[in-house]
Amino acid sequence: MKKNRFIVLISFGLLFLMFRSEVPAIQMLTSIIKLEIRDTNSVKVGGAKNNRTYVSKSGKNDLYKNIKEKMKGKGWVYKEISHSSLLFEKDGEVFGTDVRALLKGYVVWESPKERVKGKGRGLDIH
Repeated sequence: MKKNRFIVLISFGLLFLMFRSEVPAIQMLTSIIKLEIRDTNSVKVGGAKNNRTYVSKSGKNDLYKNIKEKMKGKGWVYKEISHSSLLFEKDGEVFGTDVRALLKGYVVWESPKERVKGKGRGLDIH
């Protein structure tokens, strides 16, 4: 019964994503399935190396708990929420990541780019 409910939820979500998302729906669906199969709370969407988009499970009491924990693990300190962005700080640099509710229980967000001697490089947060 639970498996059938999951399949129906994913099907409706896929239809919803096809009309709403900038990220291809099939990549988003694949990432959600990975979240359910793997023992992780965040998964990178798609396979492009320069892609910084992630999908995470929502926390029960704090919707953004898993994002905050992932960013904390990379040295970013959570400061506050401003509209639909979470604000983090690291070494005097402030980063705001837009967070969008995807389906019930999932949120989409982007990781920051770290600066290395003036050049941008994607932050690997796996």
